[in-house]
Amino acid sequence: MLKAVVCRLAFMWFCVGLFSKVNAAEPFVLVTLDDQDKNHVRLMKQVLVDAYAELGMEIDLRLLPNKRSLEAVNSGLADGEGGRIAGMEKVYPNLVMVSEPLFSLKVLAYTKKLDIKIDGWKSLKPYRVGVLRGAKYAEYGTKGMKRVLLGSFGTQLFKALEADRVDVVAIHESNNLALSGVKGIKVLQPPLQEIIIFHYLNKKHKKLIPALNCAIKQVKHRINKEVVGKLEKSCQALMNN
Repeated sequence: MLKAVVCRLAFMWFCVGLFSKVNAAEPFVLVTLDDQDKNHVRLMKQVLVDAYAELGMEIDLRLLPNKRSLEAVNSGLADGEGGRIAGMEKVYPNLVMVSEPLFSLKVLAYTKKLDIKIDGWKSLKPYRVGVLRGAKYAEYGTKGMKRVLLGSFGTQLFKALEADRVDVVAIHESNNLALSGVKGIKVLQPPLQEIIIFHYLNKKHKKLIPALNCAIKQVKHRINKEVVGKLEKSCQALMNN
């Protein structure tokens, strides 16, 4: 009950102070990392489009190379970063994090022929590891490792694994393996880590954060209800047949 009241107050505050400016503004420009697998981008866009719509705002989500998207927000060329792990403000001081998470992803290790016992990132230290260029979780996870190959796209990393240029690919769960067409690759368990994805704004927009926190929470609740509802209908149809 208290959280609901706080959310309503946040929306009221937002509308009184900013609504007229928002309606007159151009679409809010958001950027995020590009990849050939767009599943996480589609999910991110679904949540953010609906969340900003709750505030009477339209967004324009653009894809850029990993590092460039963060730099664009930090410099003010873009209004926000679609989604990254926590802590980006430590590296890019003009970023502020919206504390309500968008979603989470598992980071998995893939290999062709090695039998590696996974116990976090340190398990990969003896091997040649392929990771996404500019992905901060990979940068932090492989810190201190000397044999790291950086790829711009996940599909490139799996091609490198196929060609024996790396021993392991460490990447967030995605369709990149299927898109690469590479066969005979196995996923190692357990996951290296689970990353939580947060939305970021340039600090000039930090007044939006209380309302965005509430809007993202509401949108996620609605999406979850829709998913559960579709599953229940599907199960009911099977039982009626």
